[in-house]
Amino acid sequence: AYFLLFICVASIAIRIFTYYSFEDHQEAAGRIYFSTHTRLDSIVWGCLAAVLISKDNNAWFVAILQNKWIQLLGILLLVLSVGIRNDFFRQSFLFSFQGIGLLLLVPAIGTYQKSIVKNLLSYPWLIFLGKISYSLYLFHWIFLKLSNYYFEEFSLSWQLFFWTGSLALSLGSFYLVEKPFIQIRKRFGSS
Repeated sequence: AYFLLFICVASIAIRIFTYYSFEDHQEAAGRIYFSTHTRLDSIVWGCLAAVLISKDNNAWFVAILQNKWIQLLGILLLVLSVGIRNDFFRQSFLFSFQGIGLLLLVPAIGTYQKSIVKNLLSYPWLIFLGKISYSLYLFHWIFLKLSNYYFEEFSLSWQLFFWTGSLALSLGSFYLVEKPFIQIRKRFGSS
């Protein structure tokens, strides 16, 4: 756990160093976003949560996860990661805010019946959004690029094209590719 925490802190330091190593902060942003060593903590926060939750003496961590204030802190960190638009923050602490927020929220879903997030995520429309989320992740980039090419960024036309196209392609993928392949998998005995 200490080693994983060290990696998370080191990732923040590497991002800050990388940000200030480039005179052009746009070039630094690209390097930070796409490089493994600058984004390693994005997955390591989850690894740390898994280590902490699987330990025999995890009662202290479970107690932390069950605290409503801690859950609200996790939600706040995720909201701040989206809401703070400062360039330095986005290239240094944004990914850590997301990682820590998810570290506080995701294990709580499985360990605590009254989890705020578990209750929020139990709405049918959010369950469905979760089912198509991977398709949205895959296909939103296509419509982001097309929207930026054909329309003024974030205009009404841009919004309509982006959201309609992303959702249509994601739904098509879900119903025409993913669900049929799940049925094939089940037919051959995989559960």
